Amino acid sequence: TILLFAIVPAVLFPKMKSVIQLCRKDKVFVALAAWVMVSCLWSQLPMVSLEWAPVMALNILFAFYLYRRFSPGQQMRLLLLLGWICLVLSIVLSLFFPKYGMDHTGTMGAWRGMYYHKNVCSMTTAFLLLGGLYVPATSLFAKISRVAYVCLSVFLIIMTQSATGRMILACLFAYFLATRLVLALRPKERTIALIMGTTIALAVVGAGISYAKEGLSDEDKAKQG
Repeated sequence: TILLFAIVPAVLFPKMKSVIQLCRKDKVFVALAAWVMVSCLWSQLPMVSLEWAPVMALNILFAFYLYRRFSPGQQMRLLLLLGWICLVLSIVLSLFFPKYGMDHTGTMGAWRGMYYHKNVCSMTTAFLLLGGLYVPATSLFAKISRVAYVCLSVFLIIMTQSATGRMILACLFAYFLATRLVLALRPKERTIALIMGTTIALAVVGAGISYAKEGLSDEDKAKQG
């Protein structure tokens, strides 16, 4: 945390004026930091919430800096570069340094890579996968690199044995394919596709909630029995 507060303000300084202007414009994001601080009033760990509130504020300022400093295309390429670094480090640690790369607190044999928990590894890998899916690939090398990055990311998420990571990965691919399909349609066809897609998504969510309730009810009955 000390390093974070020492490095990030120094990086922000050249763009501080434009970052402050953006903070005044987008008050909703600024309110998130205040919300974290106020949450200490009802938090089970108020001191922890109060401690992380400045970190949240600094992260928002850094996000504003990235928005001002880099174009959307440059941001995606930076995200892809970060994804490659985290991906390679996680796989190397899990394969060759299992003492650090394996999750010894949960499921046996689950990978956690450079992260402190397998769920964090799977969720962060899925988030960083966005760079590989959306960065334009024009050359043959870029296309091969994209396929390799996506395959390695899916492999790492599977090896974490995290159900949460697999669900996020499935939702991510579903969203990616749906957006590609919608963009390929004509304007009138897009409206119909969006309505049908929303209806199906709501039906699936409703069925999932009902199934979860039934599963919980059966479990409770088994315990009572």
